[in-house]
Amino acid sequence: MWFIYLSYYLQYVVELSPQITAMAILSGQIADGITTPIVGQASDKCSCPAGNRNCWYYLGSALVVPAFFGLFFETPGFLSTQKMEDIWYITLPAIFNVGWASVQIAHMSIVNQLSYSQRRRDKMVNNRNGFTYAANITVLSMALILFLTITNGTLCFSILTVFCLSLGSITTLFYVCTIKEKNLSSEAFKFEAAYREEIGGGLVGSELKSSKIMQRKGKQWSDWLKEG
Repeated sequence: MWFIYLSYYLQYVVELSPQITAMAILSGQIADGITTPIVGQASDKCSCPAGNRNCWYYLGSALVVPAFFGLFFETPGFLSTQKMEDIWYITLPAIFNVGWASVQIAHMSIVNQLSYSQRRRDKMVNNRNGFTYAANITVLSMALILFLTITNGTLCFSILTVFCLSLGSITTLFYVCTIKEKNLSSEAFKFEAAYREEIGGGLVGSELKSSKIMQRKGKQWSDWLKEG
């Protein structure tokens, strides 16, 4: 959805040509389409002290913040020529979408590592979707207030940028401080093993081997396709 606001901002606030605006949006879409499967595969294969998923979340967040700020906070003064300005606004959407894809893939794929209970997984996904809707409504409400009270489009987007980045930074810090992937994944595996033992099933043979692999590496992105 942010591409709709980006096209309006670039064409009517920054006053870029329709051709450059289209190229900026296209660069973001291409970057998103390329990055999403790459991050999905890499998060399955790459090992990181912070966890396979969280390292991509951290990287994505580090890219999203400066790219979003550079796009919407006012045109930097060092862009002395129109060509430099065009390159700036074509490049930043691609950087933003590389970071956004990294954050989204990491955030969704970590669910299967935090619990083996389908009910708990569903609850986490529902909570994630609910907070996403709440964030969208909050930002849109703030934007409505700004656009109704301030006539300067550049100032409106600058204030909205600071608001979004502040809110996003708070929630990102909360996630970083509370979601310790390796510890929580290990605890989830122990709880699952204890539950199986309690009901008399246990983990035996190939199932034990599969669970150990899952506990060590986490589920693969393709495992989502196998779940009903």
